[in-house]
Amino acid sequence: MPELWKFAKKFIKLENEIFYKKELKLIYNKYNPINFAQTLKNSIIILQSKEDELLTIANLKTFIAKLKCAHKLIYILNRKHDLDSSENELIKALLK
Repeated sequence: MPELWKFAKKFIKLENEIFYKKELKLIYNKYNPINFAQTLKNSIIILQSKEDELLTIANLKTFIAKLKCAHKLIYILNRKHDLDSSENELIKALLK
């Protein structure tokens, strides 16, 4: 999570991390997909930047290991966490 903190500080004014510590823990525990991956039932397609600096491949593998549903992983090359999820970008990734 420290990388995300550094990334966010480039765009918005924040208090120091200690100020948000309690809320960050609550949000992380409630909304981190790794914590509810095993409950997903529908098939999913995961589009992942191969060079993502915030969501590491190790974290992705942990998430995938917990999945009980059908899934497909598609790596997007030469991109980091800056995927814009535009229609063209997604179509290009899916048609590979």
